[in-house]
Amino acid sequence: MLDCTLRIAKIIGRRAVEDAQTQSRSLESKDLKELRQSLQYSYIDLYNKLLFAITTLVVKLDSRWRRWVDNVFGLSDWASINQSLKDSEGECIEDLEAIHRYKADPGVQSSPFRNKSRNMLHHAAAMNFPDKVYEYVESRSFDVNAKTFNGSTALSLAAENGYFKVVRILSQVRGVDLDSQNKAGRTALHVAALRHRSATVRLLAEKGAKVDVKDGVGRTAFLDVARDGFTDVVKILKEKGADINQVTAKNGWSALHMAVWNDRLETVKYLVSVGIRRDIKAKGGVNAGKTARELAEAAKNLPVLEVLT
Repeated sequence: MLDCTLRIAKIIGRRAVEDAQTQSRSLESKDLKELRQSLQYSYIDLYNKLLFAITTLVVKLDSRWRRWVDNVFGLSDWASINQSLKDSEGECIEDLEAIHRYKADPGVQSSPFRNKSRNMLHHAAAMNFPDKVYEYVESRSFDVNAKTFNGSTALSLAAENGYFKVVRILSQVRGVDLDSQNKAGRTALHVAALRHRSATVRLLAEKGAKVDVKDGVGRTAFLDVARDGFTDVVKILKEKGADINQVTAKNGWSALHMAVWNDRLETVKYLVSVGIRRDIKAKGGVNAGKTARELAEAAKNLPVLEVLT
């Protein structure tokens, strides 16, 4: 949480200095105008994430709203939020460096996007411009599987934000990689699940996206949403073939362990109703050898214990 707070302060403090770089001039070349537009889009994307992070900070410091917002938005993954801010900040820095390079030597690059990882398709997807996305994919102006600074494709950017129309357009493009993973090892379906984008998760699964792809720390979307208590998403993933008895790579926790540990009662009820194994024991950490029920016993969580009895 502290790292996230410091990063927010750093970004806001530097933004005022860089503001002039986003303003286009009437006599500038087309390439330089496009670079400035790209920077503006990058900052809009970054500010959206800043607002999300600031809201999270406020909520976490106010216990009256903590449980409600956790259940709706799943705001417990501080490392992920901080990394998302870091990656978006990196996109802005990359745009700024491209502008400086171009101004130093306009002839050095024939395309303003040659040395940049985020193209206009990425921006259109991240900003929810379905008409523009359709235009770019129809004209094949950009590689639909091109990746940004943090390894996200246009599909992943749209999925993370729950932009259903954009996701539907991109998921139907010939050659699109539905299971492309970002630097954290997460697919479009995984990032959509983490943000509680139920309709997007269902759409991607119906289009053929794999539901059990493990991320960089060995967790799947199914395990993560069980942790966050997104029972509707848990149901969708189970319906689409997710292994309900899968475990985390690090400590061997099942989805039931995750739900019990985070006091997700409705998720616990659902997992039990569909027959998840209750005898799975954690393999590592301070709770090694414990079943989900034993976690509930240690926490004296009576409502969960009643379900598991």
